[in-house]
Amino acid sequence: MGVLKADIDDLGRILANGLKSQFTLSRMATLSRQLNAFFTLYLPEFLKQKDRPDAPIDGSQIYTVFAGGDDLFLIGPWNHMISLACELKSAFDRYVCHNPNIHFSAGISFHKHHTPIDTLARLAEHELEQSKSYDVGNHKKDSITLFSETMPWDQLIQLIQKKVKPTLEGWLQGKEINAAILYRLTHLIDMAAMEKEQHQKKSTGIHRHVVRKMAILPGLYCIEKCIQRLAAGGKNQRTY
Repeated sequence: MGVLKADIDDLGRILANGLKSQFTLSRMATLSRQLNAFFTLYLPEFLKQKDRPDAPIDGSQIYTVFAGGDDLFLIGPWNHMISLACELKSAFDRYVCHNPNIHFSAGISFHKHHTPIDTLARLAEHELEQSKSYDVGNHKKDSITLFSETMPWDQLIQLIQKKVKPTLEGWLQGKEINAAILYRLTHLIDMAAMEKEQHQKKSTGIHRHVVRKMAILPGLYCIEKCIQRLAAGGKNQRTY
């Protein structure tokens, strides 16, 4: 199952400085209520809309642990949580009229169905904290973390909706690749992460070179075999 935790970024700054010269206590209270309304009123209705037969996500399968104030904690099917997070991000942007200064960060973690709720909360909170700490170039926070990787929302949405997911689904439906090749791709990703970690460790130049070759050569072999399989076009032909 998947766990999604999200939290509005810099809420204190928004409440303190967002109204600027128009600041009054009543306006600050109104702003606070409106942000809270997204989680307490809009979110439940948003999930109900997913009960439609043509909806990509069944809202009845999403369990709300809590939602209110400036954060949320949702549990649902693992294969729905990434799409749900992207839709919530788009909905929140519309809710705040695409104000670039009001955004939220999120973290998604995946677990076995018997994992205790306190463990779910702790691990999802860890992912959320990584998003809150994101600071690359001119982009701070306004990010999502999953599989221990943090990226800006627009990058994830582009990957999910326009690049990686549609491409892989097309290859699978066209039987150009199968699940075994996808598993090998994930293996290559793990190898790349291990190589990067080893490369960053303090070591002599020779040792670093050896470690780098040991990590890369098996990956190159797997890539070559995958390419041969795609070029051959044979569904039942085993080239690895």
